[in-house]
Amino acid sequence: MYKTKFTKGIHRLLMLLLCVSILSWPVGNVQAIGKTTAAVSKRTKTTAELTIRKISGVTGYQVFLSNSRKGRYVQVGATRTASFKLSKLKKNKAYYVKVRAYKTSGSRIVTGKYSGIIKINKYVVVTLADKYAAQVLELVNAERAKEDLPALKASDALNKAANIRAKELVTENSPNRPDGRNGCSVLTDEKIVYETAGENIASGCKTPKDVVEKWLEDAGHRAQIMSSDYTYMGVGYYETTKGDQYYWSQLFMN
Repeated sequence: MYKTKFTKGIHRLLMLLLCVSILSWPVGNVQAIGKTTAAVSKRTKTTAELTIRKISGVTGYQVFLSNSRKGRYVQVGATRTASFKLSKLKKNKAYYVKVRAYKTSGSRIVTGKYSGIIKINKYVVVTLADKYAAQVLELVNAERAKEDLPALKASDALNKAANIRAKELVTENSPNRPDGRNGCSVLTDEKIVYETAGENIASGCKTPKDVVEKWLEDAGHRAQIMSSDYTYMGVGYYETTKGDQYYWSQLFMN
């Protein structure tokens, strides 16, 4: 009788351990799959597209979204490809994303480690003036490199000031502003602190290539472009509503 009770006790214990083992069978094992990475490949007003680094042998990738870097990340979807599109985003808001790979085995889901945090920046409208400013900077620095001069750096503040000047040229197409002050006074108006500054202006040039070539052909404008006194450059572009007149301002400062 003692043996029977002992045997039944052992049997019950084994059954209990088996049940506990089944209940505690992990949904995912972070050691089973490597850590993936991802990047934002495109951002529009309301969407963002992720490019995910593929991991061999996985079923797909889960995507988690948060409104803040240290906030709560909520799964917003999954993909079986190396890309994922997030929707219903607000254009003036930044978001944060984590991604992890997973694979299925029957009813089990095995997950990998989370990727690092990927920031989705606010949607910013890139204007034609912004594109032209970047192209002019590239062309100018290519010319400076030919004379072993250091590359000039872009400046959003200078671009903004230069765009003000470009629009003013419609009224007063000269180095002076419509109120009679010199062109560089726009820097003071925009609360930009500088020691040395200069400006080139132009009109009638339709493309960045055209305006840079025009400036380089003139000794005074070329001297500004090739000066070693400057560190930063901003470019402004304004096109009349009829699209028949084009105005440019190029601001330099140290």
